[in-house]
Amino acid sequence: IFASFIFDLAQRGIASGSEKPAGSNLWYFRPEEPVTRAQFAKMVVEGVGLHTPEVDVTAPPTYRDVKPFMGGPGDPVYPFDYVEEASAAGIVRGYADGLFAPWAPITRIQLVRMILRAAEAVGQPLMPYVGPPVFADITPAGPLYGDVMAAYAAGITGGSRGSDGRLYFRPWEEATRGQVAKMLAQLLRDIT
Repeated sequence: IFASFIFDLAQRGIASGSEKPAGSNLWYFRPEEPVTRAQFAKMVVEGVGLHTPEVDVTAPPTYRDVKPFMGGPGDPVYPFDYVEEASAAGIVRGYADGLFAPWAPITRIQLVRMILRAAEAVGQPLMPYVGPPVFADITPAGPLYGDVMAAYAAGITGGSRGSDGRLYFRPWEEATRGQVAKMLAQLLRDIT
């Protein structure tokens, strides 16, 4: 169910898999694995065209746990530069304690909120949802409703059926690589 979205992001140079074993030319995307907050920050700023080759922030870091040159030898500014770019655009926000938690898995609600902010950052905000409630676990009176339903209205998320036959969003579950590929590809199809 995620193949076309993964292919779309791969064609755009936003997502890739890993070669196993090295040198085999056998590539795996692993759609069931989680995505970290740092990984998605990189994907989203590249996806909406906000990444620049130069390091944008040379002043003290925005987040205490995301420092310059904490990446590996192949990308010494990952995740710093991408997180700083996403933060400057208003796409990502840290926690009240001044941390970003770059290596924590991104939850489905965090993913949706970052996607909505990315659309806004490039001047193409998603329209609010108008209609009856859709998800059994997202109520109109709750604080998540507006964001989740805007993403639903734009076709970015569709939820999944529970054993009771009702549709659920599951906001606090970790987002998988497949889900991230679908939601980001849907956004990019709408705004680019």
